[in-house]
Amino acid sequence: MNAARWLGIALMATVVAGCDDAPHPTKVSVTTTTTRPAATQPIKASIAATEPSVADVQAKSLLTIDGAAVEFPRTRLRVKQTQPKLVVMLFSDDPKTAIDENYQGNSYYFEMALTCNDPAQLGTLMWNYQAASSEHVDSMNGVFLNGGKTHLQPVDAHVQFVQMGDKWMVSLSGQFLQFNSKDNSAVSAVKKVVSGALTAELEK
Repeated sequence: MNAARWLGIALMATVVAGCDDAPHPTKVSVTTTTTRPAATQPIKASIAATEPSVADVQAKSLLTIDGAAVEFPRTRLRVKQTQPKLVVMLFSDDPKTAIDENYQGNSYYFEMALTCNDPAQLGTLMWNYQAASSEHVDSMNGVFLNGGKTHLQPVDAHVQFVQMGDKWMVSLSGQFLQFNSKDNSAVSAVKKVVSGALTAELEK
C-alpha cells in the first residue's frame, strides 16, 4: 500500500527521545533527535551545486536507491507543533489516482516526532531512526514503489534539515529493507541504500 493511503494513520512502533541521546531498551524501535554537529552545518554551497531548478522541484523529486535515481512526485514538508513535540511530515505530493489499484507511481512518507518543539530550531536538528528488528512493521513510514507493491522500510535512517532561503533542503539517508506489500515478505532479505536531497517549502 502506498504512502497516500496511509496519510492520517498514526505512526506505530516508535519511541520518541529528547534532544540528547539517552540509553534505550533493547529490541525497541528507537527515534532520537540530535543536534547536527557544527562541522556539518555549512553545507549550503555543496547542496546548491546539485540543487535542481525550481521547475524541476515543483514537478518531481528524486531519491537514489542502490545508486539508481528513482523519480517521485514533488516533495512536501509540513510541520505541526504540539506539546511537547514538533511533528515533521516529509512526503511526496501523490496524485489523486494514487489510490487506484492500477496506479504504478512511487511515493514516500516520513512522520518524524521531535521533542525539541521550537520550529526555529529545525535547521539545527537531525532525526535518527533505528528499527528493533528486520521484521515488517505495519507503518506508513518508508518508500513505496510501483503503486505501493514494494515497501522499503527504514532500518537505520537519518534526516537533517537545511534552510535555503524560502525553501528547505531535506537530506535523507539510510538503509531500508525491501518488502513485498502483498504478503509482507522480505525480498531476498537484502537492505537497500536510500539517499536524496529533497527541496520543499515549509508548510505549517
